[in-house]
Amino acid sequence: MTTGRKAFVGKSQASVIGAILKDDPPPISTLQPMTPPALDRVVKRCLAKERDERCQSAKDLTDELKWIAEGGSQVTSAPNAPAKGIGALGRRALLLRVCTLLLVAVVTGLAVWNLKPSPPQPVTRTVLNLPQGQQLAGLESGPAVALSPDGTHLAYVAIQGGTQQLYLRAMDSLEAKPIPGTEGAVNPFFSPDGQWVGFFAGGALKKVSVSGGAALVLGGAPSPRGASWSSQGAIAFAPQNVTILQQVPDAGGTPQPVTRFEKGDVSHRWPEFLPGGKAVLFAAGPNATNFTNAQVAVQSVGRANGGT
Repeated sequence: MTTGRKAFVGKSQASVIGAILKDDPPPISTLQPMTPPALDRVVKRCLAKERDERCQSAKDLTDELKWIAEGGSQVTSAPNAPAKGIGALGRRALLLRVCTLLLVAVVTGLAVWNLKPSPPQPVTRTVLNLPQGQQLAGLESGPAVALSPDGTHLAYVAIQGGTQQLYLRAMDSLEAKPIPGTEGAVNPFFSPDGQWVGFFAGGALKKVSVSGGAALVLGGAPSPRGASWSSQGAIAFAPQNVTILQQVPDAGGTPQPVTRFEKGDVSHRWPEFLPGGKAVLFAAGPNATNFTNAQVAVQSVGRANGGT
C-alpha cells in the first residue's frame, strides 16, 4: 500500500511462491525516499524468512506502527541551517510525509482488522441414501464417490441388479440417476469445470458429460490405479498396477509419460494435480501388491525428474 507495488512478483503462482521463499523485497525507502526509517525496519521485520524474527503478536506490530505514526521515527541527520520559509520543495516533502503517515494509519487499521479472530464457519453435512437394492461399490479400485469442484454434482459407483455403473446426483436433488454407457465403471473423477466425469471401464480411461451423451474413450487402462484432471486440459492416470504415470489430453490423444521410476520404485499410483496444474502428487511404491512402504512424491508436469 505504501509503495503501490507487490513485495514479491513472478510470471506464475509457482514463481511467486519461489520468490517468497528465497528473495528479499527491496526496502520501501528505495521506492519511496521519504519513508520513515522505522517503517522500513518494521516492514522488513514482518517479511523475515525466520518466524522468530517476525513480530510475535498483532499488538507488537500495532504499537510500533502507532509509534511511527506519532513521529517516533523522525530522526534528523541534516546539518543545522538558518531557518527559512517553506518553499515548493519543502511543501512537497511535507505533503509526502503526511501521506506516508496516513498510509501507516491505514495499514495499522487493516492489520488489526485482519488479525481479529474469524467467526466460525458453518459446517455442511449431507447424507447419501442409496435406493433399495443398490450397494456402493468397494474400494479395491479406488474411491467410489466424487464431488464436483463447484459442489453442484455428486458421482458415485454402485451395484444394482448385478450391474456396476456410475450414478450422478445434483446436490439440489434427492434423486441420483444412472449414467448410460458407464457399466463396469470404477474410480470416478470430475473435470475442473464440473461438466465431465472421468472414469475407468472396460480396460480404458473414459469421460462422459454430466448433461448426457455417449462415453468417450481417452486411452487404454487395463488395471487402473487412479486419475486426476488438470486445469491445464490434461488427465494424469496410472493405467495399471506396475507402471509410471501417464498423461493424455482431455480431448483424447497419445498418452505421454509424466514420471519415471526412481531407485526401488515399481509402481506410481493415485495422482492428484496441485492447484494450477503445474505439479502432480502421487504414491510411489517398491512393491506392486503391497503399498505399506509407499511414499508420497511430487512431480513437476512437463519433466520426468520428480522427487519424493
